[in-house]
Amino acid sequence: MKEIFKWICWALFLVSLLEIVDWQTMPKDVKHEAILKVSISSLNEKSRTLFFLGSSRIMKGVNPQLLNDSLPNWNTINLGMSGNSLAQNLFFAQFLSKQPGKKVLFIELTKFKTDMPLSFSSTGKILDIPNFPYSYYQYVNLNKGVKNKLENTEKVFWDWLIRKQTGIKSLLSGEVDESYKTIGFTPVYKSNYPFQDSFINRNDMVEFSHNDVDLETWERLQELLKLQKDGIFKLVFLMPLNYKTEDELALEIPIYKSLPFSSKWEYEDQFLKEITNSSHLEDRNHLNYRGAMIYSQGLVKYIKANEKNW
Repeated sequence: MKEIFKWICWALFLVSLLEIVDWQTMPKDVKHEAILKVSISSLNEKSRTLFFLGSSRIMKGVNPQLLNDSLPNWNTINLGMSGNSLAQNLFFAQFLSKQPGKKVLFIELTKFKTDMPLSFSSTGKILDIPNFPYSYYQYVNLNKGVKNKLENTEKVFWDWLIRKQTGIKSLLSGEVDESYKTIGFTPVYKSNYPFQDSFINRNDMVEFSHNDVDLETWERLQELLKLQKDGIFKLVFLMPLNYKTEDELALEIPIYKSLPFSSKWEYEDQFLKEITNSSHLEDRNHLNYRGAMIYSQGLVKYIKANEKNW
């Protein structure tokens, strides 16, 4: 009996320790978390909301205040998060599709990676997504065979364990990683990349458009596209403006080209010419504040031209 009691005490201690690790190392953007909670909880049948889902490129590239000032009939919410891929963004999109009001979701088109970034994990809890994070695990394993489910479950477990281990080390060393602690628009005023070779261009769109479409990613997109409802729920996919490797272009461009015209923002040549400038970049992969202004102004122009069809 004493032995059982001892094990129970150890189990409770371990659970408490992990909770402390989560509390100290999970993203904490108190101001944005409060705004996000209010924004989602206040949605009603009369709401008209533009949601932007994506990685840190969306987080740093879409200025919601500029959109709100230019589009008074809409409320803009930037849900860009460090590390998010298409897997996390589509999962959030499914959740948002069930919320009241008229919703247009702009989703960054990236690779479908099942890892769970810290910002995503934190935001899932902030939004009170039912049965989270297990509902996310169910989603990423949808339509997969038993072998793939077991492999993915094992990967998720080891990712979770490594994250806890890293968190404990950070607490002991006093050096907590801040790189995943921000959610939503985060302007950067520096320009640290003196080249403009990371911007996509028309030649890229032509060169990679004939590559094979990744079927798993395409099936995931089709699942979500089927949920669209006129006047209620609309999807618009965004091709990233910047890239690190050509492998990204080889994956994303064929899918982007295959999407219906009404479900993507096609960049005009004049827009690409205007934004392609090294002074608009924080680094190779992210826009700075000046770049975000131009990108957001382009979004305003696109939305004004198309909102009558939504």
